[in-house]
Order: sequence, then structure tokens, then C-alpha cells
Amino acid sequence: MRSLHRPFLSVSLAFVLLGSLLGLLMLPFLAHWKGWEAFDWMGALRAHGPFQVFGFAVLFTMGIAYQMLGELLQARHSPGSLRVCLALMTLGTLGQACWPQRLWPWCQLLSGLIFVAGVAKHRPPTGTVRRNLAHSHFLRWGSLWLLVALLLNVLGAPIARVLELVLWGFLSLYILGVGLRIHPAMLNRSTPPEVVQWLVLLLWNLGLLATFSAQLEVAAALCWSAASLLLVAFLRPWPASPSKLDWPLTRYFSWSYGWLVASCLGRLLGPDHWAGAIKHAHASGFVLMMMVGMGLRLVPAFERKQPGWPAARHLCLWIMVPGTLFRVLGQAGILPRLFILGGTLQFMGLLCFAIATAATLFSQQTAQNAACISLPWAGPARRLGEAVPPGGPRIMAEQKL
Repeated sequence: MRSLHRPFLSVSLAFVLLGSLLGLLMLPFLAHWKGWEAFDWMGALRAHGPFQVFGFAVLFTMGIAYQMLGELLQARHSPGSLRVCLALMTLGTLGQACWPQRLWPWCQLLSGLIFVAGVAKHRPPTGTVRRNLAHSHFLRWGSLWLLVALLLNVLGAPIARVLELVLWGFLSLYILGVGLRIHPAMLNRSTPPEVVQWLVLLLWNLGLLATFSAQLEVAAALCWSAASLLLVAFLRPWPASPSKLDWPLTRYFSWSYGWLVASCLGRLLGPDHWAGAIKHAHASGFVLMMMVGMGLRLVPAFERKQPGWPAARHLCLWIMVPGTLFRVLGQAGILPRLFILGGTLQFMGLLCFAIATAATLFSQQTAQNAACISLPWAGPARRLGEAVPPGGPRIMAEQKL
């Protein structure tokens, strides 16, 4: 399988390091340290959000989505369209941060259209018996919200509003959709009933629609709180005993879904001055924690390699858990003295993640060195390097879907 994810992930790692470094430099200004009064806050803010959301999270998700389609459906993508998709999003993100012009949002919108058109045209082979149909609709709605956010960006909506729709619409729904498909098997859990999945999807979309009216902000938070509590109650994102995993991926799940509930309840019940802390509870706690955990699992599987830095699976977790906790509690004013420490730990955790991912992407291992790496959606009997089961691609698609 052609490694569709490599260029997207490589560029996204550069963005996350730049964006995180900017975030780290912004912390002393937020903490009112002496000597930082002249810091270019607006310039840093203009680059930090787009670098983290568009440059890292969106490009990383695009790369993983393209590769998963290739693995699951034997999908073929035009190399030219992939390069244009990556180039447009990269150029648009850099341009918005460094030299704001009306051209750059159009670049990002065209990139989003290429991505959505590319993933939407592929379907399972005829006759495939599909399992857990609801999860695919999370991905469809997530793609729609990405386009809505990018269109609003073109129309001149405030960048904070655009980033909110990307985070709560596109990224959250993609994470929930993929999670509903593969997390139950990884946790030794049964899949939540489809009626629960549909209800979560309905509530989440109602919450997104409610954000378009200032008078319905409480309704949006209520919908998201109900959806997150319902999801966690039925998914139970902590490993059943014994777990199929021998490393702490399940701990990333537990913390990530925990932050999802905390951020939703924070929007519903928290005071106004918690807004920044709640934003980072969702973006850093839920989205980022899940992306790091799943990235450390999926990239070696896609690469058919052992992890380039195995210790990073534990190290990133140990650094990012207290880092996110201190960062959120510090910004909320509950533990202000830990604010700078939390942001520093978060940067160190992301640096470890970037090094570990790059070590896997660019190592010289051969496929034979990692025949035991399993695909997380293929079930316990399917391992990379095994022969195709009798019945060919159709049966493989049944096992995966």
C-alpha cells in the first residue's frame, strides 16, 4: 500500500512544533511576567491557532484518512490531487499567519474540497456486509462541517469562530466516528448500540447548529454535554480486563474522553472567565491527546514498522497528562502558579511525539521487521504481513468494515 500519509504527517509535525513554540512564548505574556509587555501578542495569536488547527490537526487527519481508505477499501487516489490538497492547505495556513490576504482562505477551501471529494467517492465493494454503519455518518458530517468552516473563513468570519467549527465540527466528529469503529475492539468492549450512536450524532450536530445564535449558546453546551456523557456511558473508554493492548494507548483514550466531558460541561456550567481554559481543555485535552495516542498506534501500523522510539508511548502520556491539567487549571485561575509549567510540559510532550513519529516515518526498517504489527480495525486474526484470507478483497472489507 502506497504511503499516502507520509507527506501530510511530515508537514503537520513541522506545524505542530512551530505552533506549540509560539504557544509557549505566549504564556509569559498571559501570566503578566515583567519584560513581556512588548511581546507581539496579536502576531503570535494570528499564527498559533491556524498552525495548530489547520497546519497540524487538519493535515494530520487528512493524511490518516487517506491512508485508512487505502487500507480499508483499497482506494486509489490521484498523486496530483494529494499534492495539490497538501500544498493549498500548507500555503493557505502559512499565508494567513504571515501575510494576511483574501487569497489564503480560498486556498484552504479548495484544499478542503479536494479532500472531501476524494474521500467521499470511495465505497465498499458490492456485496460487502458492513458493520456499525452509524460511524461512517460521523465522518460525513465532520467533512461537511469542515467545508462550512472553510467557507465562513472565505466570507471573512472571525478566525476564532472558524477554528471553533473545525475543532468541534470536523475534528471532534472524525475522532468520535473513528473511535466508535475501532476503540471498542481495542478496549475489549462491545460497540455502543446504534441507536445511541445516532443519538450522539444528532445531539452533536444540533449543538453545532445552535452555536450560530448567541442566544442558543447554553443549548449548544447542553447538547454537547448530553452527547459526551451518553457516549462515555456506553463506550466506557477504559480497558476491560484483560486488555488486548500491552501499552498505554487505552490511557490516552480514557484521558481524552474525560477531557471531552469536562470541556462540554465547562461550556455549560463554567463562568465566563473560564472560556480560554475550556477551549484548551477541548483542543489540548480531547483532540490533541487522542491524536497523539492514535498517531503513536497508527503510524507504525501504516509504515509496517516497529515504533521508532518505543519509550515515547509512555513518555508522551506521562508528560502530557499533567501538562494539560496544569495548563487548564492555571488558565482557569484555579492553580495560576502552574500555568507556565503546564504549557512547558505540553510543549515537551508534543516534541517527544514529533520525534517519535519522525523516527518511525524515516527509519530504514523493512516490512519483515514488523510483520507482527496489527491493524487496529482488522481484528485479532489479521496482522500486517499475513496472506489475504480465502475470498479475497471482499472478505477483507467485510472484516474491516
